[in-house]
Amino acid sequence: MWEIPADNPDGRAFAAILIIFLVIAATFCLLRVYSRRLHRTALDASDYMCFLALFLDIGLTVILWGAFAHGYGQDVSQFGLDDARFSGRIFIAINTLWVGAAVTVRISIILLCVRIFPLRQFRLASWLVIALNVLTFLSIFLASFLICTPIYYAFDKTIPNGRCGDQRKFELFTAIMSLLLDLLL
Repeated sequence: MWEIPADNPDGRAFAAILIIFLVIAATFCLLRVYSRRLHRTALDASDYMCFLALFLDIGLTVILWGAFAHGYGQDVSQFGLDDARFSGRIFIAINTLWVGAAVTVRISIILLCVRIFPLRQFRLASWLVIALNVLTFLSIFLASFLICTPIYYAFDKTIPNGRCGDQRKFELFTAIMSLLLDLLL
């Protein structure tokens, strides 16, 4: 079991916040199902996207817990070699799960709005925004794997002739795209 060390109070605080918001998200998903049962309506695509987002969020929380147990939240100078390797290994998973969860939440909201406002122009605009979300997710997913050549170089810098692209710029691109897609919603 991964234990977050006592000398990592920021990691412990982050993990506690993650758990609190995960419980809140799960509660709202359960309330969504309860509401559907109460009104005797079937679950639809917006509900399933919400459940997928929760599933991805659970995965992200587990991986981030492991990250905090391996030094996330501490100064980089306190990272050991094993912590750095672990960090490189989980980079792809964290990025994919975070972007995937954000995209599925957006799609769930859009599908709910399409059901509420069935106007032709709104529906068309909604499907274009969904397509943009999916394409952004796919591009970030692929870039997560392709930013280092070979892929293993991301967590083992001793591989000869390995190289990585600018990961800070990639993370900035990911954050900016997520913000723009949120604003577009």
